[in-house]
Amino acid sequence: MAALSAKCIHLSRQLVEVLTGFTPDEENYQRTTEFVLSNFKYHRFLSVNSNNTKRKLSDLATKFRVHSLPERAEWLEKCVGDFLKLSLFESFSESENHYAILSFLLCLSQSPTSHTSFTVPQPDPPPLPPA
Repeated sequence: MAALSAKCIHLSRQLVEVLTGFTPDEENYQRTTEFVLSNFKYHRFLSVNSNNTKRKLSDLATKFRVHSLPERAEWLEKCVGDFLKLSLFESFSESENHYAILSFLLCLSQSPTSHTSFTVPQPDPPPLPPA
């Protein structure tokens, strides 16, 4: 896996730590990290169907509303809308890259309607001037 950059390896390790809670001294941490890196190296990522991703996000918002979680549905729709307006790698919005990232996040989510804690993030207050 020498072909992978050091930054990719570092980020993969962080991903494993955050998603699994494994620490670097555990055997499962090493196995999981190797699995993640091999998927990044050898997996053939197909192009993302933007219409399918839009439908899944819309279905998720509907599911939030059915489960009496309208604030989550509104927050999801707002965040997706704001994200699609961002210019990532190209000069126009709603590129294939946007939908690839959204599709990746949908794949990572597990039972989003069953999580009970939800807070709308507040912007950080400006730092206090030095005394």
